[in-house]
Amino acid sequence: MIRWHRQGFRLYWRRESRTRKIGRPTIPRQHIDFIRRVSVDNPSWGEEKIFEELDLEFGLEHSTSTIRKYRVRPRPRDDGQKWRTFIKNHSHELFACDFMAQYTALFTTVYVFVVMEIGTRRIVLCNVTESPTLDWVKIQIRNIAAFDRKPRFLLHDNDGVFGQFGRRRDGFRCHLDRWLS
Repeated sequence: MIRWHRQGFRLYWRRESRTRKIGRPTIPRQHIDFIRRVSVDNPSWGEEKIFEELDLEFGLEHSTSTIRKYRVRPRPRDDGQKWRTFIKNHSHELFACDFMAQYTALFTTVYVFVVMEIGTRRIVLCNVTESPTLDWVKIQIRNIAAFDRKPRFLLHDNDGVFGQFGRRRDGFRCHLDRWLS
């Protein structure tokens, strides 16, 4: 009786756990071809625009993620300078700065400010503070300009310590960018 019960239990769970198709069902091949043709004919259209056109004009309702999956992405144009070329051309006048948090033996947090010259990969400045502010960062950059040559470009991330603006009204992203120019 126990063997029969175990065998039935095994058969039941084998049937329950057999593989089923997971995810969305595939859409018809004609729809895939049509999405590709529309995306090739109108390369500036994104998923939302293609979705609206398919829905309004033809009554086809496919999600934007399905359209994203099947649309043909336009190749990026190769006009203009790439980031790598910019770095190579301006590495002698390009500095990068960033903060990192370090914990002391007394479990207090100090912030290490590091500035590196990109061309030589030389550490130009390394300083520590317990509370970094925009004014403190400006003093550190003035110290670089006093002892070393002034950087033409200063790369930094979007830390709030650099004084981020809410909007780009005047073309600058933060107070530090406006101050350096």
